[in-house]
Amino acid sequence: MQKTTKTCVLLAGLAIAWASAPANSAILYGTTGVGSAISTLVKIDPVTGAVTTIGSVGFSVNGLTWDASTNTLYGSARNDVGLLKIDTATGAGSLVAGSFDSPASGCSSRNVLLAASSGGSLFGWCDPSSDDLMSIDKVTGKATVVGESGVGTGLHGLAFDNSDTLYMHNFDGSYYTMNTATGLATFQGSTGLTAHHGDFNPDDNFYYGVAGSGVIDVLDLVGGGGLQGTLSTGLGDLHTLAFVDLPEPGSLSLLALGLLGMGLWQRRKKS
Repeated sequence: MQKTTKTCVLLAGLAIAWASAPANSAILYGTTGVGSAISTLVKIDPVTGAVTTIGSVGFSVNGLTWDASTNTLYGSARNDVGLLKIDTATGAGSLVAGSFDSPASGCSSRNVLLAASSGGSLFGWCDPSSDDLMSIDKVTGKATVVGESGVGTGLHGLAFDNSDTLYMHNFDGSYYTMNTATGLATFQGSTGLTAHHGDFNPDDNFYYGVAGSGVIDVLDLVGGGGLQGTLSTGLGDLHTLAFVDLPEPGSLSLLALGLLGMGLWQRRKKS
């Protein structure tokens, strides 16, 4: 009985340790490869910039986003090859459907970005001809221009913040909120920096964008605070970023152990 009690106390302690651990649960993924090069999926520590290589996607990726409604990492295969699902364990990409219907409805060019809302609505960007927001059907992979953005774009990023507001950060540092119903861009300010193919970190609501030469800029777009820091990854061909807001498997296991311990403790008290 004493051994069981000690076990229960140990497991309960693990549960407390898990609950008191830092709340940084978001995982930062990225892809390397520029031009027509085949991309590699990597995991990046959002605090230190340390990189873990996962594996080849099998396609050249030009857009990356996490769909929390289906727990799916989506990629945009370059030159409108199509919409991809990417395995976060192996890096392998598989086509959801054919091309984005290039030219997509209302777009005479190609899709270059991806962003998913918390509800699972998927958006892309028509570039370089019309520079407009596009909605993407996750079943068919087809893209349709939402409407005229009113801005010229290049080397940019598209991502939803924690409040589900869609932002677009442009090549010259100007950034906008995007109306997902009309496609219209509304100017919010300027960072003066290039930070393309980025995403918002759910832990701090800062935008992490690729600055070039393996550097990631951390920007406060929502509060207008500008540059908050930089991460050096050493990946000269880093091209896209996406945060995945899921607990690590180890944390889930620890939580399960803790809950089991608490259950055993309650049973012993009753007996």
